[in-house]
Amino acid sequence: LKAVFQSASASAAQTWKGNTFEDGTYHTIDFFYLERGNNESNLQIRFNMVNTTDFTAHKALIATGENLEHDYFQFELTGLDGVWRRDNSGAATLLSEDVQAIKPKDAKVENNSAQAKPGDVSRYYVRDDANKRWTYRVGASADGNVNFGNADFTLVTEGGDYSVGNSFRYIVREVENSTYDYDSRVYYMEAKIAQDSTTHEYYLSKTYYTDDSFTTPVADTRFISFVNLGKNEPRSVPEITVSKNLKRYNKNSDITAGQFTFELLNEANAVVGYASCGASVGDPKVASAKFTLPRLTQIDFWDPATSNYKSSFQRTYTVREVIPSSATDNQNGTYTLDGIVYQQKEYTATLTATRSDTAGINTTFSYQEGANSVTSPVYTNIAIGARVKLQKQDVADSAIKLENAVFELYKDHENPEIGNPVYDAANDSEKVTHTVGENVLSAYTTDPNGQVDLGGLGEGYYWLKEIQAPTGYVISDPDKPVGIKVTYVSASTESVVTVVAESSYSAAMKPTLVKNTDTEGTYFALTIPNVRTYVLPSVGGPGVYPFLLVGTFIAVYALVGEDDKGRPLFRRFGRNASMRSGGSLGGD
Repeated sequence: LKAVFQSASASAAQTWKGNTFEDGTYHTIDFFYLERGNNESNLQIRFNMVNTTDFTAHKALIATGENLEHDYFQFELTGLDGVWRRDNSGAATLLSEDVQAIKPKDAKVENNSAQAKPGDVSRYYVRDDANKRWTYRVGASADGNVNFGNADFTLVTEGGDYSVGNSFRYIVREVENSTYDYDSRVYYMEAKIAQDSTTHEYYLSKTYYTDDSFTTPVADTRFISFVNLGKNEPRSVPEITVSKNLKRYNKNSDITAGQFTFELLNEANAVVGYASCGASVGDPKVASAKFTLPRLTQIDFWDPATSNYKSSFQRTYTVREVIPSSATDNQNGTYTLDGIVYQQKEYTATLTATRSDTAGINTTFSYQEGANSVTSPVYTNIAIGARVKLQKQDVADSAIKLENAVFELYKDHENPEIGNPVYDAANDSEKVTHTVGENVLSAYTTDPNGQVDLGGLGEGYYWLKEIQAPTGYVISDPDKPVGIKVTYVSASTESVVTVVAESSYSAAMKPTLVKNTDTEGTYFALTIPNVRTYVLPSVGGPGVYPFLLVGTFIAVYALVGEDDKGRPLFRRFGRNASMRSGGSLGGD
């Protein structure tokens, strides 16, 4: 027969396994004979390819030609309670819902509800009363045969539930393999009890349907076959990786594991998964979150319309960041929580899956942000705040840096209108502290370079007040502290710092602000000048000091001295003054 098929084959690529047909292929043999005996013909044809009494399936490795190890792949036959009968039109009627489906002869109860996996016992079944079904599990043999055993026809009686013409329903599936590829196709089988007219033996006439409604037969399916590319073919698991940056001072900052979460939506806009980022790694510091999609198997490529496997298909997903429910809506597409800005940004991820008998299943993703193609989803969150470094220097010579200038920093809670801040010592009560080593300091002191780092300042108004000037310099007016304003502009990637209340300073004493960058990122250098303390000089030698001494001596002598007659000068001066005064009035 092999030679007959080989010579008649329309395909030169017809393959065989020894003297048997290749797995998963269909073949037709036609018999022709000449009838010569009128009613005396004695031709009989016997075959073993249709009428079967067993529950069987087949496992094939279509690409590699490998043999299957015993129990390496396992399968389930599930019998559904209920007995059915179809009329000549094919309509099915449920005769009884409390009748168990016919089981294999050697089925035995193991009271084990766990799914069978490679290496488990090759045959056992579990009764599941809650769902009115039993499940029988077996492993595939080395040649791919999946034999659940012969049907138990001992219950068949004429006119009873198990009578000829009645049907029972089953589900046949492969048990999911946690390591290797498997065929996730599900067969819905209806088996009718039939009887051979010659031998009077019972057998099962089987029909396969597309779903559990048992209404639409599977086209051209004469047997149950599960296929995959090879037992050593890894599971094909598509993954989407999302990158996360946290910008602080325009530089990537640390991210803790689980700090940010993303969600994945399918084409129906339903959430199908969540992924949280891990801790940031590398330089620059980047965290990532990974979505692991359901792995792909042969059944994903099955096309019911053509009853064949597609070579490729596409699926579309949407990736977006989960905005914390307590975040403040900024009404501009951004949200803020704890000084971190979130964006309502979405990426479209398109999965393209391909399969072939030689290359297996392969998946690739392409991404878009709006109409623009991108390499992968990347989310960047901005931490609101700015670094400010204070520079203290001589007003006349900027090369002279001033050490030991001491400042206090206050946070303004009044939130004055932009451009019109007013310093109020009574209301600006929150003093900003900073930590140096293990010490929490309430003041900022400039170093030998005249600098002190004010650290990261959050959004708002601040007042910088000098409380101690460098040695030999005049302290700045404490009633006119330097105002600092930190703002976040949603269109930018960092916070902006400005100096306010500048009109109160002369041109020479006006604070200046310059944006710079160091190893920690962007910072704003605030320069505040100081003037020296001057002492007026003594000019022309001893100056007026001798004259002051002589004048003092004369004044004292006039008070306590006597004239040449021994009379006090003070009395004499007083009498003369009185006489002069009295004479002018006409007295004696």
